[in-house]
Amino acid sequence: MDGEAVVEHFLQRVQSIKGIRGAKLIPRECIGRLKELEAQAERNVLMGLAKGYNEGVKLVLSREYIIAALTDPSMEWPEEPTVKLFYDDLLVGEEVRNNERLEQYKAAGEMILGTFVIYRERLQANRGRGNARVVIPHVPLKELEGVEGTRDVIAGSPSCPLDAYLRTFFDRDEGGLGTLLVGFNLDRD
Repeated sequence: MDGEAVVEHFLQRVQSIKGIRGAKLIPRECIGRLKELEAQAERNVLMGLAKGYNEGVKLVLSREYIIAALTDPSMEWPEEPTVKLFYDDLLVGEEVRNNERLEQYKAAGEMILGTFVIYRERLQANRGRGNARVVIPHVPLKELEGVEGTRDVIAGSPSCPLDAYLRTFFDRDEGGLGTLLVGFNLDRD
């Protein structure tokens, strides 16, 4: 497959994922605006806790091709956390999407805020020491692993300003929809 065919095939794969309502290739001339909006968001405090670092989106923005996807509530998100709280390099809190694990943490006396777990002992031992930061890791999407002609596939959850901008690429603005960024490089070997 040539590069254009690979990109089209990958776009179709993204659109075939349950919970994806639409997907569009972001024009290269818009990438600078995406980076600008994400940098703007990182200057703000996230979740009322600390400044953020959107690791997933940063990785997506380093890829050759970037796709914006519109998601609906039927999207089956992986169990991996999409938000983590650190003091320097020590993990003190994270999102937990598994109800059984949430109950175990609750029984162990950890602080639970919705689906976010704060590890009390770690937090207390490090409060006031080091720099707090909220990290938004990449989103693993097994459905996109091994797509012929691609490599370095990565997805990320956009910040609020970036989410609002990505929505302008789609004709619909229904409630309950979110956005996701997916990036990849062509495998030229």
